[in-house]
Amino acid sequence: MSFLISAAEYDQFKEKLEQYCGIMLGEKKEYLIISRLRRLLESEKLANLSELMRVMDHNSRLKGLVVDAMTTNETLWFRDDHPFKIFREKLLPELAKVRRPLRIWSAACSTGQEPYSLSIAIEEYKRMNPGALLWDVKIIATDISPTSLAIAKEGVYPQLALKRGMGDVHLKQYF
Repeated sequence: MSFLISAAEYDQFKEKLEQYCGIMLGEKKEYLIISRLRRLLESEKLANLSELMRVMDHNSRLKGLVVDAMTTNETLWFRDDHPFKIFREKLLPELAKVRRPLRIWSAACSTGQEPYSLSIAIEEYKRMNPGALLWDVKIIATDISPTSLAIAKEGVYPQLALKRGMGDVHLKQYF
């Protein structure tokens, strides 16, 4: 199937995508739309992007599939070591002094590696600091991609995903 996008279609789709979910496409990102939506157009038997936009305006299932397809789900365990170091060495000791329930929001959690990494960091802190963080700790994880969120909820990962940032020590201890 040939899949070309006119400038007008591109601008209209950018607007709709931002309106539906907040994803903002920059200039010259037509290739993302083509690569991410080609199979969806084929499976839904839609001729082009204009037809897709017309149908998704009245079809929440299709709208969800489009948002899911356009979401970049890049994640790994303990992504960006510097924030996790600050979390372990500065934030957790400060939060432990407050002595009240701790709530952490992992927004855009993708497939769950970040909230699970936070949980591991908290467990390690508690083990190294007995008596600290004895009260309730909850991590709330959200994402606009229903597919990614379902994977995060299940918490089952293929070996390749586990190797992306997960050290052998953590792998043996927590999995």
